[in-house]
Amino acid sequence: MFENHTVEGEAMIHMLAGAVHVTMGGVGQDVAAGQVVLLAPGVEHAVEAKEDARLLVHIVLERA
Repeated sequence: MFENHTVEGEAMIHMLAGAVHVTMGGVGQDVAAGQVVLLAPGVEHAVEAKEDARLLVHIVLERA
């Protein structure tokens, strides 16, 4: 489980296998293999595995 946290850049979670529950800004959503979730910068979010899962996370950071 990744408890509530934020990231500075846009994030994309691409589910490769299994399923997780993603909470973004207090709203929960189940995400399964083949689905993608987009997160705006600075939005508090958490991820909890519902079963064994593989996911790919991309974070886009801009140079200061």
